[in-house]
Amino acid sequence: MDNGLMKEYDACGKCSLIGLLFLLLLYCCPSGAFAASPQILTFQHSNTAREYILYRPDHLPVNAPLVFMLHGLNMTDSLMMALSGMNRFADANRFAVVYPQALFYPEKAKVKWDAKDSSMDISFLSELAQFLQEQYQLDPQKTFVCGYSNGAKMTYSLACEASDTFKAIAVFAGRMASNWPSTPDKCNPSQPVPVLHIHGTDDTDVLYSPPGGEDGAESIVSFWAGLNSATTTDTSAIPPITTAFYYGNGIHGNEVWLYKMHGWTHEWPGKNSVSGIDAAEVMADFFSLYMNATADPTLDDVVSCLKALVGYADAGTDANLDGKIDMADPVLILQKLSGLR
Repeated sequence: MDNGLMKEYDACGKCSLIGLLFLLLLYCCPSGAFAASPQILTFQHSNTAREYILYRPDHLPVNAPLVFMLHGLNMTDSLMMALSGMNRFADANRFAVVYPQALFYPEKAKVKWDAKDSSMDISFLSELAQFLQEQYQLDPQKTFVCGYSNGAKMTYSLACEASDTFKAIAVFAGRMASNWPSTPDKCNPSQPVPVLHIHGTDDTDVLYSPPGGEDGAESIVSFWAGLNSATTTDTSAIPPITTAFYYGNGIHGNEVWLYKMHGWTHEWPGKNSVSGIDAAEVMADFFSLYMNATADPTLDDVVSCLKALVGYADAGTDANLDGKIDMADPVLILQKLSGLR
């Protein structure tokens, strides 16, 4: 048994059962131990089988968070998964990720999200979220959505119309639907929604500052900072090209962030990007503000770690001979292996 584990146990003196199990998972089960394979699935909605890719790290705890990733115009769910690299952060931070697929519209020869008021995609994504929450025991209070370009517009529409389902959002290179800001009352979420907006100033597909500036990145962020009643502002430089603006102390502690990427275009900034930021990492960090403390480890989590990484074959047995197998058994095994008992 790792000496570091026992030093931490000795130092805390009166460690709780759950605390001891957390130490076991921390030392014995690094994030890479929870690798899994994505699943291509379908969800029936309005007589249409809608495709999505679901990624769930192995040994995901009950009530884990759920993150939606919405692709851009003429993209696919698989491309968004590869481009964003969000699965890496799902492994590290223990949340599930879903990559839904938008529909193809033959009359427009485009694959796109319908971000208009009360659209079919708003109901599709909301119902898919509720299905996944129930099917896989994911937390309805920790369900978030990210979007890229056309997916970002869809994300803003979800924040406006489905804030009871999607509790925080993050967008890259997008703007709100065309009914805003001319009719700002059309965006009236039932509850405040934390927002992260990342945008390049040289984006020619979705302009950072359109003529008039009304629906530009900064006015959109100002709108959401107001909806969240943010009262503090902070700014920091992220080399080499990004200025981050943080609007904080909002309702329920909500925050609104703007990452202004000077000279950047419409290209998604991924791992090892010359921009100096990884959009998925920033999004995961933002959502972590609204992901409560890691859920308690399950008995299966602890037994699996003892068997696979400590090499104890009898980890799933009734170690204390009380007639049942529960959390007390792996704790007793751990204590015996470490010499505490």
